[in-house]
Amino acid sequence: MRLVALILFGLAVLITGLVGAKHLFGRQRGTFLNERELLNQAVQLSYNQPAQIEQELRDPQTLQHLARFNNLSQSEANSVRISTSPSLGQNSVQLDGYGPSDHAYKLISQQLRRYIQLRQEGHTSAYAWASLTNQIPPTTSDPDLRLLAQKRPDLPSNWLIKVDSGTATNSVEIPASAENQARNRNEITRWTRYAILDGEVGWSYTMAFKADGSLNYIREQKADSQDYDPKHRVLIDSINAEVKAEMEKQGTYGQFGSVHTYWSLKKDKLKARGISWRSPAELNPNTNYD
Repeated sequence: MRLVALILFGLAVLITGLVGAKHLFGRQRGTFLNERELLNQAVQLSYNQPAQIEQELRDPQTLQHLARFNNLSQSEANSVRISTSPSLGQNSVQLDGYGPSDHAYKLISQQLRRYIQLRQEGHTSAYAWASLTNQIPPTTSDPDLRLLAQKRPDLPSNWLIKVDSGTATNSVEIPASAENQARNRNEITRWTRYAILDGEVGWSYTMAFKADGSLNYIREQKADSQDYDPKHRVLIDSINAEVKAEMEKQGTYGQFGSVHTYWSLKKDKLKARGISWRSPAELNPNTNYD
């Protein structure tokens, strides 16, 4: 028997695999996460509650969709089943695999775990499916977007929007030589930022390039989707400037830990305008901000 159990913020998923009635193809125990850990890790939104995800997993269309995507034969598709598992408590489901091969079981169990992870992070069901089944190459003349799609094939390019770009100046030390002492040289590098707006949350992907134009790194960050939504951009930028000016006047802007004051002021000002806004600290519970 193969046993992989995941408990995701109250949603327990037991994935088991059986081959035949007697033959067992090995056993593997996954990682168990307790409720407190998961409450600290999960983003709690109105559309990713455990009962909702359980219902999505138990929908017969789920397995049918994955079977079609994986080009499984009818017999392979029939070798896996999703059912409830009362032994794991409320909002629990399990995946069972039957038959002479565990091919379908392995494929679908990996994809279901990824689906649950995406939903736990705050993605909608629509995006989770788009990411899982993403095979659409970007049809764009934007070379940076094509590079991002190449480096992150899990990101559906038709969900990505360009939100910002700019340059940065870095000080680079030039080693000493026989003729010259060591000195610093300023070099200008560029960056481009794309975002995915999915429900109440936005994911930004900042691509930083080296001076020679090659990619240095991609930084991913989760934020309130309104920060990247063109419909709110003018207001958000105005509030950001207002908060920065107030904190600079008080001499607190840029100080250690001042980012929390910044977010608190921004949250209050947006609330006064009838807008509910979540800070990065609320959406990234496992990240420490100073």
